[in-house]
Amino acid sequence: MVDQAEYLRKLVSRDTRILMIASGRKEAGVSNLAVNLAVQLAAREQSVILMDADTRGTKYPVHSLMGVLPRYTFTDMLTGEHEIGDILTNTPYGIQLIAGVSGMADVADLGSDQRKRFIDGLEKLSWVDYIIIDAGAGSTEHIVDSILASEDVIVVVTPEKNSVKDTYGLVKGLSACPRSIIPNIHVVANRVISNSCGRSLAEALQSAAKRFLSLNVQYSGTVPEDEYVRKGMAASEQIPFSVRYPHCEASLGIKRIVEEISHQRVTNNRGSGVSGMIQRLFMQ
Repeated sequence: MVDQAEYLRKLVSRDTRILMIASGRKEAGVSNLAVNLAVQLAAREQSVILMDADTRGTKYPVHSLMGVLPRYTFTDMLTGEHEIGDILTNTPYGIQLIAGVSGMADVADLGSDQRKRFIDGLEKLSWVDYIIIDAGAGSTEHIVDSILASEDVIVVVTPEKNSVKDTYGLVKGLSACPRSIIPNIHVVANRVISNSCGRSLAEALQSAAKRFLSLNVQYSGTVPEDEYVRKGMAASEQIPFSVRYPHCEASLGIKRIVEEISHQRVTNNRGSGVSGMIQRLFMQ
């Protein structure tokens, strides 16, 4: 039987960018942000796969925000019932969705057959430019371990007092890990009254992380509070707001973040692409 190490050695990946979206608190808009970032990256002719790894659930899961209904989930691949190609759900927006990516931080507990399917399945995604992962919200050890699989994590913060506190708690949880395995941390301010307020909110988080945790956090943009986003959610339009209302303030904020992300370079040495993600998962 070929061992796990040999499977890892066989992985040959392009420079797929692995980007996790998370927050310390629910209702921060993580899924909405993940969907619209993925859609706008695809609009720039990037190949994008969006993974729904939010195990705690949300009022608006990523598939509902795009008006699609996945037939199969990641679990169906692990059980051997379907291949990775079967569980990819096409969307009208140039991206593909993988639903039900729960337990990503628990891959070391998989049986040998499931572990092989996990590695073989993700290896087949190495053609893609971006893998965006909706990690959901929380500061539990499980969320932190999932984040450690990524090269970059965007933590989403809103002006609500508890959101600031809980998002700082998430960053603090990451700071307890060895520095060599912590991903690049970015902050995006969501649902703020202006870009300047968003930057101030992010700078407060940056300052606290630097002073008390000795962590560098990069500001990556602001998504302003916008009546068109609320209008679309209330009407259950199931169309990403950056598509339905491309010129609204929130959509312009998303496009600025995508511009920022597109010009960023991964600065850590943790291993890039899909192979790097798999190795980090199995090292935990």
